[in-house]
Amino acid sequence: MNKVSTQRIDCDFDPSAITIEQAQQVILQVAQVIKETEIVPIRQALGRVLRCDAISMVDNPPNDNSAMDGYGVRVADCQGVNGGGKTTLKVIGKSFAGSPFHGEVGQGGAIRIMTGAKIPVGVDAVVMQEQTTLDEKNGTVILNAPVKSGQNIRLQGEDITTGQAVIKAGIRLTPACIGVLATMGVTEVEVTRKINVAILSTGDELQPVGTALKEGNIYDSNRYSLHALLNDPRFHIIEKGVLNDEQAVIEKAFIDTANYADVVITTGGVSVGEADWIKDCVEKTGELIFWKAAIKPGRPITFGKVGKALFFGLPGNPVSVMITFAKFTQWALQKLSGQCIEQPLQLSATLMTPLKKRAGRTEFQRGIMTYDADGKCCVTTTGNQGSGILSSMATANCLIVLSVDETSKKVGDKVIIEPFSVYI
Repeated sequence: MNKVSTQRIDCDFDPSAITIEQAQQVILQVAQVIKETEIVPIRQALGRVLRCDAISMVDNPPNDNSAMDGYGVRVADCQGVNGGGKTTLKVIGKSFAGSPFHGEVGQGGAIRIMTGAKIPVGVDAVVMQEQTTLDEKNGTVILNAPVKSGQNIRLQGEDITTGQAVIKAGIRLTPACIGVLATMGVTEVEVTRKINVAILSTGDELQPVGTALKEGNIYDSNRYSLHALLNDPRFHIIEKGVLNDEQAVIEKAFIDTANYADVVITTGGVSVGEADWIKDCVEKTGELIFWKAAIKPGRPITFGKVGKALFFGLPGNPVSVMITFAKFTQWALQKLSGQCIEQPLQLSATLMTPLKKRAGRTEFQRGIMTYDADGKCCVTTTGNQGSGILSSMATANCLIVLSVDETSKKVGDKVIIEPFSVYI
């Protein structure tokens, strides 16, 4: 009979912790899309989530127009230049954007035309100005390059057609989307109402920013980080301040806040210390769905419901707050708003500094992404990866993602990184 090894396995596995992927799926199942919507002008719609397809009122372009400054011609008149010689045409008028030529270009004629100008009747090609020679004395233009039918002409509706659903429901409206809506002739859109998000800090050691620190205390930086993360047109932030580490106080705050918030977010008090009341308070005032996730930083995270509100008890360490918000809370907020879930962009990068890691948890280390002389993506760490080193988040421009089973990495290894988002 084989003996079972009792040698300690050097890993970070916690059998009671849910995986990130499991946690995200649970969150998406529990969170329900908010039914209430509102109509807003497109100037106020940036960053909001569209709830109905946006239908174009017009074609774009609304008519055939020139893609170049040059001369509108008939290809049938260009046999000379297309055969290796030259073609000379009579300039009979001009067409500008907003001031079109209303006549017809007949045999042997050409029209001076500017970018964006409507294509006159008879014209089936535009020759760019640099490929012509103008004879102002005789009012003619000489074509110096071969001409093809349709060249440098933008066709009516080649971008958007009337009645087309260009921007679909569930899209978070970007600056580009706003421009497209205006192009379509849309003046207002239906979007999800703002999500009411309450944020609270817990901890007797927390002091307001701007006051002299007492011995053993720290500034309440987590609420500032959360406020910045939630400074978004989709959300209405409800500031609830700092709660003392008293169970009765925390329970009352949860019940009161859940009456008007869609989401309640706390920081601190989620671990197993004598003053950590969050888990117990959620169980007493609502429903605890999971506690602890296989993530580093941020293992002690609480997810549940208090009243009708979703509840997220984030850790107290400042880096953990930002990571767990991005990996868990943000998913719930997207689902509530009816938004299509946005997966983070992931890239492969060559590691330039060694990394320490034990198997058992998905780990997010802070990194600085650069490109070497050959244009290849590289990454270095920001240094100390402690969950209290908030400055690492300010220095970093990406997260280095190390999966559950991965262990320490050496210089030259390939790793997955997630660049911090750029909103365009």
